[in-house]
Amino acid sequence: MKKILLSTISLACLVNTANAQSVYGKTSLMTAAEYNDIPAVHRIISQGTNINAIDNNYNTAYCYAYKNKNYEVARILEANGAQTSRRCYVDGKVFIANSMKAPYYNNSETYNVERSRKSYIPRFQVPGTKPILYTLAGVGVAAAVGGGGGGGGGSEGGSVQMAGPPPANSNDVDPSSFETAEFNGNAGAVGLNESFDSEFLDIMNAQYAYARGYTGAGQKIAILDTGIDIDHAEFTGQLNADLTGTDLQSGDNNPDHDPLQNDHGTMVASVAGAAKDGIGIHGVAYGATIIPYKIGLGTGSINGALTDDAVNDAVAKGATVINMSYGTDSNSANNATTVSKDNLEFSYTGQRDFNDNTNTASMNAFISNVITNEVVLVKAAGNEDYIQPDEKSALPLHYNEFDGHFVTVVALDATGTRLTNIANEGWGSNHCGVAKNYCLAAVGTAMVSAQDGGTYTYGGGTSAAAPSVAGAVAVVQDAFGLSADRTLNILFNTATDLGVAGVDDMYGHGLVNLDLATAPGAELMAPNGINNVNFANSKVISSGAIAQLNIPNFKIEDELYRTFEIKGNGLRTELDTNFELAERDKTYAKEVKKETKKVNDFMSTSYVKSNDESVNALDTFESLNFTAKIKSTDYSFGFTHNPGLSDDEIVMSSSFLDQDSTAHPYLSLADEGFVAKTKYKISDSLNFETNVFFGDVEDDGNNLGRAASALTKLAYVKDKTNIGIEFGFINEYDTLLGAKFEGALAIGTSNYTYFTGLNAKTDLTANLNLFANAYLGVTKANTATNSLITGMSDIVSHSASAGLEYNFADDKQAGFVISQPLKVSSGDVNFDVLTSGNIDKGYNYSNFSQSLSPSATQLDLQAFYKQQMSENTKLQFGALHKLNAGSVKGETDTSVLVKLRHKF
Repeated sequence: MKKILLSTISLACLVNTANAQSVYGKTSLMTAAEYNDIPAVHRIISQGTNINAIDNNYNTAYCYAYKNKNYEVARILEANGAQTSRRCYVDGKVFIANSMKAPYYNNSETYNVERSRKSYIPRFQVPGTKPILYTLAGVGVAAAVGGGGGGGGGSEGGSVQMAGPPPANSNDVDPSSFETAEFNGNAGAVGLNESFDSEFLDIMNAQYAYARGYTGAGQKIAILDTGIDIDHAEFTGQLNADLTGTDLQSGDNNPDHDPLQNDHGTMVASVAGAAKDGIGIHGVAYGATIIPYKIGLGTGSINGALTDDAVNDAVAKGATVINMSYGTDSNSANNATTVSKDNLEFSYTGQRDFNDNTNTASMNAFISNVITNEVVLVKAAGNEDYIQPDEKSALPLHYNEFDGHFVTVVALDATGTRLTNIANEGWGSNHCGVAKNYCLAAVGTAMVSAQDGGTYTYGGGTSAAAPSVAGAVAVVQDAFGLSADRTLNILFNTATDLGVAGVDDMYGHGLVNLDLATAPGAELMAPNGINNVNFANSKVISSGAIAQLNIPNFKIEDELYRTFEIKGNGLRTELDTNFELAERDKTYAKEVKKETKKVNDFMSTSYVKSNDESVNALDTFESLNFTAKIKSTDYSFGFTHNPGLSDDEIVMSSSFLDQDSTAHPYLSLADEGFVAKTKYKISDSLNFETNVFFGDVEDDGNNLGRAASALTKLAYVKDKTNIGIEFGFINEYDTLLGAKFEGALAIGTSNYTYFTGLNAKTDLTANLNLFANAYLGVTKANTATNSLITGMSDIVSHSASAGLEYNFADDKQAGFVISQPLKVSSGDVNFDVLTSGNIDKGYNYSNFSQSLSPSATQLDLQAFYKQQMSENTKLQFGALHKLNAGSVKGETDTSVLVKLRHKF
């Protein structure tokens, strides 16, 4: 009735309003998308409606389809031009609606896995009252513990084998501290054969999840079984505080075993969540809480008709994982392919209406509780060695609502490489069969587990494999806090493929792999308040000017909607003074000379050349210029490795350890390139000069054109004194004051710094030369469209230096300089980052403003001394002492180099 009503409403809205957009509410297309009315969606689109129309919260129809997990509708909208990766706000939840370019699940050709939103209470709504208790007479369905449906005949178990368990391939954590004797099921320590330690946790790579901090903490796993030994040490601190209503068989609120019952439930519960106490074994989700239920009628049997009562009670107590290691007796005619919807309803609830087209009130309540509360049902496939699982595994085949809430589990041998079979183990796991799209594999034999009386035994069967998966579900829930379907989607997509490539009839999605399930995927995005930002290659490489940028911690999201915290400052690479010294050692004490060659009265060439041996002779040139004099103006054009230094300054600075100490702080942001200069002689003592540069900002020789600058200078020249004032700019195409911002922290590609400066030098005597400079700049930074950096204020920076050079007689020379490297004095950067939440709970963003100004001012003191001791011997000494090194108050750094060269 609801479906008919909704379709009628959608059609009514369609008439004469196909292109209408409501500025106050939803369009007809939005309504159809919200309620998964696929026929109406097709009809409305065919009328030419505006698919990207928005409501008053700027949501499109794609937002409503995505919010309600109507992914088939989302794919239809996307195929017809809907905008994806957009920010949506629906029902108080803010989220990013990503592209549906790949199916959310691998859909079966025989049934629809799309979840309908019409037949049950919408998500997060409080469920209704618990259904009335069923009468015991005539409604119980006795089932063999760990049993499963039959199949179509012979056994195919173990027909395909793999080379071995999946490799541990993550390197972000060190799991070794979790690989304890308890982790490996120390059989000898608990009185069992020590040659048969249990390795199921290692085979599923659980240690990697633990090393990342995910243990199932905060999650509750309901074990529907024969009850457990509640006094066993493995359950100390593991059981739910409220156990009322957990003995549905006897009604005494005590889920402990009756004398006639076996210890099946104890084994199952211990595999899922036994305590990590250093004794015996621990469960997959040892951080989770266990709610044990006793629904057994007698020795080794389960009353399946009590399933929904137990599930409803478990959900009320907060359970989000329900383990069911039981099923109906299997035979070749009784399995997931043959069961009717009415019989399936009866096997879960004990109620039926003899009509496959309708549900009983009990089944509707059961569906509502599971779906509304994001519960995952974990079902053992059965142990009859059939190619189909038991009939209870067919639940999602007949009830689409359980898609994303149900997983069938098959059992692997002790090596995790093949299904158990009668020939090898004496019993065989049923195959995934028609349940393959929601089926996983886990080890189900030779598993050390708890048993009644405080002792231990070997567990086996799909009954043991299922709680392994239940524990894995709890671990992933702990890790990411996502909805049931997304949690299972993670386990499905990260499982280690076994058997035939892809999802197959034997192994389904494959072996559970908690390493890959808890590690970041390939498509990492960093959401901000507007869109998703590609996280690949995200980093900040600092410069001397921007030395202490604090990047806030934030969350990233991968293609499976898993969120991971990133330590912001871990993306920052700071200058390494020691490394720079090591690099300087390669070129220190080389001979650098300036030479000028006159071509004619109007043209000349000048160059600065070192004595470095190089395969490429051009590499020995520090600069190379061609100059033409026309009337009162000199025109020059050339190439330089040091745009911040004139030719004379290159020669002088080659003796210092830090060659940039006396350089132009803004032109030195570039590394090498082409320069054009003019010098116009206004009078005998006054020159007007220009300088235009374009070239690289990195020393890789492949990025010409990534930096450009221009300046004008008015210089007073008298005798051996030169004083100048200049104005100019530099445009950095990839950097900001020498710092690089990449990936999710990218900035704009064109950042201008406007600067002014004073510089002076004079020869006090024939042997003593003094020099000084001071610069001030303002940077206008551009922000990128897709970045976590949303804005930058104007950045003010400055630099200054002063020094002297003294030439002794007898080929001796010394120098000293004090300098303050380029420093940001004011400027802020703004971040908009995801700090908590996810696609299901809504995203929470935070804005941060960080100052670019460091905590202290760095001062560099350096000196050099060099002496030609003989014709073939030369001594050179250099020292550099940094105060407040790296602009950190109180930090110091001292470097000394001494070189003695002798030519033989």
